[in-house]
Amino acid sequence: MANFANRLFNFGLYLLFFLLPLQTRYLLFESRIHGQFWEYGSFSLYITEILLLTLVIIKLISIFPLRFNASRVFFAQSAEKSFGLKYNKAFRCSQYIGLFFLIYLTCSYLWSQNQEVSLFYLVRFWELFLLIWLVMSSQPCPSVGGLDYYKILLMLVISVLVQAGGAISQFMLQEVAANKWLGIAAQQPMDLGVAVVATDFQRYLRAYGGLPHPNILAGWLLIGIWSAVFMYQKMQGRLFLKRRLISSVALLLGYAILLSALILTFSRSAWWGFIFGWLALILVFFYKSINKAEKPAVQYLLKWPTVIKLLAISSLVLIFLGVWLAEPLRSRGQVFLGDATVMNRLEIKSISQRWAGLKVSWQLIKKHPLFGSGVGTYTWELSKQFPQASVWQLQPAHNAYFLLTSELGIVGLSLIVIFIVFLIMGLARTAQLWGMAVMASFLPPLFLDHYFWTLASGLWLVGVFLAVVYFYPNLNKKAD
Repeated sequence: MANFANRLFNFGLYLLFFLLPLQTRYLLFESRIHGQFWEYGSFSLYITEILLLTLVIIKLISIFPLRFNASRVFFAQSAEKSFGLKYNKAFRCSQYIGLFFLIYLTCSYLWSQNQEVSLFYLVRFWELFLLIWLVMSSQPCPSVGGLDYYKILLMLVISVLVQAGGAISQFMLQEVAANKWLGIAAQQPMDLGVAVVATDFQRYLRAYGGLPHPNILAGWLLIGIWSAVFMYQKMQGRLFLKRRLISSVALLLGYAILLSALILTFSRSAWWGFIFGWLALILVFFYKSINKAEKPAVQYLLKWPTVIKLLAISSLVLIFLGVWLAEPLRSRGQVFLGDATVMNRLEIKSISQRWAGLKVSWQLIKKHPLFGSGVGTYTWELSKQFPQASVWQLQPAHNAYFLLTSELGIVGLSLIVIFIVFLIMGLARTAQLWGMAVMASFLPPLFLDHYFWTLASGLWLVGVFLAVVYFYPNLNKKAD
C-alpha cells in the first residue's frame, strides 16, 4: 500500500512538471490603480498550485507518522544520510543561503510599502520553495518506487513541445485564439500592446504559445531545449539499438521544433541565452577533457558526435528560418548594429522605454537603498511617483537585479549574488550538463527582462531549474 502511494505521489509530481506552463487560473483578488485593473497587484489561483498543494499534503501525511527531523527533510545534508547522495559543499552552502534569502524575503513584509501585494508575492515564493522541497525530499531510486530524474526531464520536453507546437501554429496563422480554460488571451498583430516585429511592410505577431508573453515562452523553450539535449546524450548506449534509434530521432526532431519556436518568439535575450548555453557546454567540455583529474564528471559531458549532430541541426534550422523570415529577423536584429538610423520606430521605442525604466528603478533604489520597499511593490511605488500614469505604463524594470534591489535593497541583492556564486561553483564541480546550460541561458534574460521575478510562470521556471539541479547529485555519487 505504501509503495502504491509512493508511486501515485511520483505520478502527481511528473504531472505537475508537465502542467507547470499552463496558465489556467481563477482571479481571487483584483487590485486597481486609478480605477484600472492592476495585474502586478492582483492574485490568481492557478490549477498547478492546487496540484502542488495537494502533493505537499500527501507528502506531509507520509512524513509525520515517522520521526520528523527538519534537517532530514529540507537540506542537502539530510539527503546524503537518507538516500546515499553526495553533495559538494558549494551546493550545500547555496541551499542554506537560499533558505536564508527566503526568510529575509518574508521579513520584508514588515517594512513593505504595500503589505497586501507583498503577501501575494510571498505566497508565490513559498510555493517555489515547496516545489524544490518536494523533489529534494523524494527518494531518488526509480527501481524501488523512487523519483526518476529522466522522467522529470521527459515531462519538461513533452510539455514545452506542446507549447512549441502551439507557438509555431500561431506564427503561421498570425493569430492567437482566445481560450479561457487555458488562460490564453486573443492576440492580433494589428492590436496595440501586442508583441510584434514591425518591418516597412508588415507587423509580424511574435509567438506566444500558452504563456502571457513571447519572452516567457522563450524561457520555457530554453528549458525544453537543454532537457532534450541532456536526454539525447544520456540514452546513447543505454537502450537496445531499435529503441535507441527511434528515441534519438524523436529527440532530435523535438530539438529542431523547440529551436524553431525559440526563433519565432523573436526574443533577443533568449537568443543570447541559447548562445550562452552552447558556449558554456563547449568550454566545460574542453576543460574537462584536458583536466583528467576531474574524471568522475567526464562521463556526463557531451560527446563529439552529439555536439556535431546538434550543431548541424541548429545550423539547418537557422538557415531555413533565416531565408524564410529574413525581413523580420533583420528588423529585430537592427539593435545589434548600434545605429539608431537603421532601427524602426518600435525598436527605438522599446529600447528607450527600457533605459527609462532602469533610470526610474535607480531612483527607487536610492529611496530605500538598504532593505528596499518590500517584495512585489515596485509598480506600486511607480504609481506614487507618477500619479498621472496609466496602469499599462507602470511596468517593472527590465532587469531582474535592478528590480530585486528596488524591492529588497542591497541586502537582498547581496544574498542573491552569493547564492548564484555558490550555485555556479556547485554546477561546475558536479559537471551538470543540464544545469550549466540552463544557468548560462538564463543569464541574458535576467539582465534584460523581469518575468523571473514578477510573474508566476517565471517563478516556476526558477523552481524547475533549482529542483532538478538539486536532485541531480544522485547520478554522480562520487562528486565531493
